Amino acid sequence: MKVLWCTGWSKTSFSGAQTQADLLITLLNQIPKIDVEPTNYPPLGIKSDDKYLLGEEMSDNPIYFPTHDLLDMVKEIEPDLVMFQCHSDLLLRDISRIQELGVKTVIRLGLNLTEILLSGLGHRSLDKMVKVITLPDHVVCASSYTEQRTRAFRPENTSVIPTCIDSSRFKPSTCRDSTVGTMGRIMPIKNHLMLLEAIKLANDKQYTELGIIGNGPLLPAYQGIVQILGLQNVVRFTGIMHDLQLLFDEISVFALPSWTENHPQAVLEAYACHVPCIVSDLGWGREFRCLHAFPDDPEQWAEFMIELLDNDTMREEVIKMQNKELKEKYEASVVVPQYIKLFQDLTE
Repeated sequence: MKVLWCTGWSKTSFSGAQTQADLLITLLNQIPKIDVEPTNYPPLGIKSDDKYLLGEEMSDNPIYFPTHDLLDMVKEIEPDLVMFQCHSDLLLRDISRIQELGVKTVIRLGLNLTEILLSGLGHRSLDKMVKVITLPDHVVCASSYTEQRTRAFRPENTSVIPTCIDSSRFKPSTCRDSTVGTMGRIMPIKNHLMLLEAIKLANDKQYTELGIIGNGPLLPAYQGIVQILGLQNVVRFTGIMHDLQLLFDEISVFALPSWTENHPQAVLEAYACHVPCIVSDLGWGREFRCLHAFPDDPEQWAEFMIELLDNDTMREEVIKMQNKELKEKYEASVVVPQYIKLFQDLTE
């Protein structure tokens, strides 16, 4: 079986989605009689020194050039199935063209496209976005929460295959200081402002540090807010960290207060490093068996952070609960066979 796997992220950028794609492609290619060919999508790059750099460069207005035509690639390698782990305005055109060749198409929903669908937000028309979900032969959702919302537009040929992780690539963190960590692009939907309020409340009771991993257009503004709140000695902006093991070795609690997520890889990475997690008490967060706090309640976040830092019994109970869920649901050895079965069912 030959699969063409289309991803939409740069090899040089930090992305949980790219990490997930790389892991799945690597593991699937270890299965006999399965050949997965990765390609960037949309097929655009930035020309620099006669080479094409995939994804976005650190430039305000990069000029993109086509690197290849996806349909030509499909004709050349003759896959049995094309997997899209990305979104683009070209999807509707290319999925239709590929299906005309008799090749099956699958799309894996990311960044809660269904949230945008139901709210009517986004730069594409709602009608066009609905077609992105309904046109492929099959839709893969990363969580039951996303699937339930997707079924409003596509009641059939939809399945749940969760984000996965190979926990053998990580080792348990031994960090037991007073540092809380969070990860994500610095933008309003990630809810960093509330977390800063929670850290300020926590520090009213005991010393607690916060490490914010990630970059984004609001970084200078948030750095200014840290100064205004008087948190410059307890809040650190680290930028992007590619060595995730190093990150989790330096924090005792992982917090993800986002207003919306798909099925974040970062939570599973914290699981694998035995770092207890607090996530938003919303649909996406309730998929995980860890602590949940309302994203508009900094007092609750502060309380949970202090509990996990001080209460060893509670901390061990949360870690034990997370480890059990990881082994039963999110290990790559559990998830990869689900993709194999899906691909076999679609191509038989």
